Amino acid sequence: MGWSIARNASLTVLGRLMRHGLISSKSETSLAADWGTRLRLKAGDLDAPVGTLSGGNQQKVVLGKWLATNPKVLIIDEPTRGIDMGAKAEVYHTLAELVKEGIAVLMISSELPKVLGKADRVLVMHEGRISTDISCADANEERVMSAAFGRIAIIGTRSMMTRHSPTLPAMPPTETKRESLTVTIAKSRELTLFIVLLVLTGATAAVKLDFLNLQNLRDVLLNVSIIGLLTAGMTIVMLMRHIDLSVASVVGVSAYAVGSLFVMFPQMPVIVAMLAGIGVGLLIGLINGALVTFGRVPSLVATRSTLYIVRGADYAWVHGGQINTTSLPDAFAAIATGSLLGVPNLVLIALVVLIALSVYLKQYRGGREHYAIGSNPEATRLAGIRVDHRVMIGFLLSGAIAGLTGVLWLARFGTADASTAKGIELQVVAAAVVSSVAITGGVGTVMGATLGALVLGVINIALVVLRVSPFWQQAIQGALIVAAITLDTLLARSVARSMMRKRDHG
Repeated sequence: MGWSIARNASLTVLGRLMRHGLISSKSETSLAADWGTRLRLKAGDLDAPVGTLSGGNQQKVVLGKWLATNPKVLIIDEPTRGIDMGAKAEVYHTLAELVKEGIAVLMISSELPKVLGKADRVLVMHEGRISTDISCADANEERVMSAAFGRIAIIGTRSMMTRHSPTLPAMPPTETKRESLTVTIAKSRELTLFIVLLVLTGATAAVKLDFLNLQNLRDVLLNVSIIGLLTAGMTIVMLMRHIDLSVASVVGVSAYAVGSLFVMFPQMPVIVAMLAGIGVGLLIGLINGALVTFGRVPSLVATRSTLYIVRGADYAWVHGGQINTTSLPDAFAAIATGSLLGVPNLVLIALVVLIALSVYLKQYRGGREHYAIGSNPEATRLAGIRVDHRVMIGFLLSGAIAGLTGVLWLARFGTADASTAKGIELQVVAAAVVSSVAITGGVGTVMGATLGALVLGVINIALVVLRVSPFWQQAIQGALIVAAITLDTLLARSVARSMMRKRDHG
């Protein structure tokens, strides 16, 4: 429901819209516009979330999504449930036009008067079996109800008849309606976060003039790069209604493992160190994915367990030891200390990864499937998407990103021990939730997750500059999570009320 009309319309035919592995936005919009015209969809913008449409128009989007596959047979279950009389008439008119075009329509419905008025044949079910096959001419309410209660059993042999109806007119020019403030905020949380960021920066600078200096900017960028990467990985998992709380322990064990490798092999190339960290993350991500997909363990329980298991194993391995800067080669330390055009290398690495993840989620079929799973897992299975396979990939990506982040953490701080990154999962979850990555799945972006991490980073630096006790930082992060969830709930209710008003007024 949170997806746009265009994205919903293209979900079943993504393979057909791909060009060189990427989903063509132009083809996607063209497909949605074509079916919108044929089905007389009333929407001001194809980028509008489906949840903001009236019930009848939502049904049309669902119809268009499946009709895009060019079916010979269309099976629809209660297509007019929960919509007003005007919308029902439009849906039935659309179905009649589809029959005229040669598509066989099998409609499952409990609205007997409409069934009798529209169907060519009526098949009545009793105790899980077809008890009666009645032709349109012979069907009446008494015969159908008797068959439904098992009083008669007549199986006819007449073939389905095709009814003709007037040609469906083209969709009239779409009306542009002024949206409420709450709907606008719901559709563009990134803009809201950016405004909050500006307000925070301006307010802190007004109190402490030295807040806006290059060193603070550098610290914010370096810290946000680390949290932002973890939040992006968390976003992929949360999109599918899961969560990965093991990221903190993955960062810790990855950082110490890479540091230990440098102790044993001082001349080890930096790229090998990064691959080693990613490998550690992939292994733990594989365990998490297996527990969730094969073991059917809830992700909250599975990843919380691996958090403690990996952290405990890390303590046993480290045994009070520590990796420090003297054990790390200069080339590795340059990841954090070096820069290109004034931008730290670590920030550039994070940007490359974040951009790649953003493109993957937006333009690749696999990325779209993450959203689809979170929006409606059962419908996603019916669409032929391998849900368990995609969930496994999500946990692998989250683990790999956490492993890479462990390497960058070691380069940033120059030290690693058994307590490295302990408790950082709270910051990651806070950044994700603040950025409007829905805990119920299907909603969120990498850009929003990065902005959420940036807002938290600015808050933390501001607290230091304003000399606020660090013990308040976690309290503030917890309060932000509660505030963000409360705001999302209020916005969802407001959007729902707006949808109901649209249904009531057609």
